[in-house]
Amino acid sequence: MIIRAEKWQEIPVLHIVEESKETEHIPVVLFFHGFTSAKEHNLHYAYNLAKQGVRVI
Repeated sequence: MIIRAEKWQEIPVLHIVEESKETEHIPVVLFFHGFTSAKEHNLHYAYNLAKQGVRVI
């Protein structure tokens, strides 16, 4: 599993994907964690989605 911290313009994001699928064209899920919580607090949801074969941003 790859968890990469990136910045899209001025927005910090986490990019989560299975290492074996990193270069593949796979479905993408934009996961909005809400305004009152940190992206790291909901990482387990993104991790489980990535285990199902999708790229999570």
